Amino acid sequence: MEEEKKNQNKNPDQKKESPSTLDLEDRDNGDERSFLQKTPKSPFLPKSDDGNISDDIKKILKKTKLPERREFGKQKNVPKTFDTKIGPDKNEGSSEILENVQKDPRPDNAEPKIKSLRTFKDDLQGLVKIKKMSLVKAATLETEKVRGQTSVSTHDNAAKSKTRARVFAIVFAIVVLVGLGTLALFVVLAIQNQRLGDAPIVQDNSLLFSEQTFTLPITDQEPRDLLEQMAQARSGVGLTLGAITRIVPTIFETDPDSGQLFEKEATTAEFFSALGTRVPQDFLRSFDTFFFLGIHTIDENVPVIIIPVVLYQNAFSDMLEWERNINEDLSPLFTKIPYQNRGLDGNITINSFEDVIIRNYDVRVLRDSSGNIKMLYAFPTKEILIIAESPHSFVEALARLRAGRRL
Repeated sequence: MEEEKKNQNKNPDQKKESPSTLDLEDRDNGDERSFLQKTPKSPFLPKSDDGNISDDIKKILKKTKLPERREFGKQKNVPKTFDTKIGPDKNEGSSEILENVQKDPRPDNAEPKIKSLRTFKDDLQGLVKIKKMSLVKAATLETEKVRGQTSVSTHDNAAKSKTRARVFAIVFAIVVLVGLGTLALFVVLAIQNQRLGDAPIVQDNSLLFSEQTFTLPITDQEPRDLLEQMAQARSGVGLTLGAITRIVPTIFETDPDSGQLFEKEATTAEFFSALGTRVPQDFLRSFDTFFFLGIHTIDENVPVIIIPVVLYQNAFSDMLEWERNINEDLSPLFTKIPYQNRGLDGNITINSFEDVIIRNYDVRVLRDSSGNIKMLYAFPTKEILIIAESPHSFVEALARLRAGRRL
């Protein structure tokens, strides 16, 4: 100890030296000589007499196993590689993730962030655990619930089926009623066309404007049958109030050139001859060849006849002579008035025409037993004769003749 202190006092500036990093690297590389040469001598080692410690070191090295020497000259020139990766290594990242997962501080009883689906088993467990209900009772309640839902759905389906059936029945009934109504209308129109004829007549040759026109064949017809057909046409016409339907009597003739049968409008003489009227001999020569026959719709359907006059004096006198038979000759197209009436006192009176003024026109009228006008005729001008059943038809004919500039 005293010698050490003396050495320290002799070299105060001397510092303890430790093996450098280079020495350690050389030792790792297996260079024993360089290690021995560069290793400084420790001042604490015991000094031998001759001052040489190489023998002691050799003994120590013999006892120590050193790593094998590497041949640096035989190593291949391996190119240097530099780490250019930006992120961490895959193995390092995965190891860190595993460490984080293993070090999750969440307690064992914590609820997971993603909950599992609700199942029937969970519901039963909740009932048993929370409401202290037996498993059998919970299963029974669930079965009753399912049965109730099934019964409700069955009831709803039955109600929907009944509603659909009711709607279908209503729609079917409406379709049937519309079809029957259309069929009935078609039948009525067909019968009406059959009675009044099929071919319409152009309105240009008509004396009076009419809302509807039909033809009536009169060839080879008995007078009484022809009057019956016209009476049926009178009752069968159904137009709006105030409308007039024209009936055009037609006859069939044979064309002398082609020999074919064709239909044409009957003249005034042909029409009155077909009716079998008892008119005077000069009556037909006093009127023009064309005329107008129509049905006027008021509170009832009433007939009206308009004939252009050629010889006014003869026509007026002939009408006065025909007054005794005109009502009977034109019935049932016109309402029939008895020739004689028996009064309340038992006296017999003869129904005859009398003069009245209607719209400032002198009119000859025939009344029934109640005093109502049932037939009239008048010459509003010397060119026109109007025969009608109602005064309303007479007034309407005057208005339409004025509109057509015939009056």
